[in-house]
Amino acid sequence: MIGIDIAHDKIHRARQSEVENVTFKIEPLEQIPSDSVDSISVVDVLYLIPLEKKQRFLQSCASALRPGGYFKSNG
Repeated sequence: MIGIDIAHDKIHRARQSEVENVTFKIEPLEQIPSDSVDSISVVDVLYLIPLEKKQRFLQSCASALRPGGYFKSNG
């Protein structure tokens, strides 16, 4: 499992949680290769993305998902 965020402080806190089998990375979603993940969970993010950038973000999510992958968001 990979946890990514562009916020250094959030990744730093996540790394301190010592969750097993998770790699945390500071990078934008756009850098995740196409068809490389089985699922994406977007938590407390979408409301922060300006409307003019939201479509690109969601397209990046769709691109990163393998065929049949899952996308989940809490809005």
